[in-house]
Amino acid sequence: MMTAGHSAGDFAVMYRTNAQSRALEEAFLRESMAYRLVGATRFYNRREIKDLIAFLRLVHNPADSISFQRVINTPTRGIGKKTQDQLRIWGGRKGWQPGVTVMQLAINPDIQHPFNSRAFNSIKPFGTLLAAWVSLRDEITVGDLLATIIDGTGFREYLQDGTDEGEERWLNVLELRN
Repeated sequence: MMTAGHSAGDFAVMYRTNAQSRALEEAFLRESMAYRLVGATRFYNRREIKDLIAFLRLVHNPADSISFQRVINTPTRGIGKKTQDQLRIWGGRKGWQPGVTVMQLAINPDIQHPFNSRAFNSIKPFGTLLAAWVSLRDEITVGDLLATIIDGTGFREYLQDGTDEGEERWLNVLELRN
């Protein structure tokens, strides 16, 4: 819907914070309008947004190994590559994807596993969180689940590192939650 003598390319939309781009991007997509974002990253391509969506996807489907890989150490939990490989191999032998494997380690205290105490003590809290989120997923709204994930992981503290960039990333998270 353009005025006479003007095309979509004749217009620009400016906004104050990157978090505001989500509503604009979604409106353009909904109307099938081409747009170009200048000087910023598309809202859903931002690292913190991808991370939180991966958490939600993993809660919805604990067998989602791609989402698991993205969030296993976000924020950092001290689960190194060697432990992640060991987790994948050991769980694979049992027919489990990594998300299911960490939940099994958390909820089944008698399970025999190949992890030393340091690795196990890094894995178990994440498995406990994931199992709790999975049990909540059908009982609360997505917004409440996202808030629970943010609180449980310390995601706010992880992002708000005292820099302007950290504060902007947190504003993006709040926009996603809205």
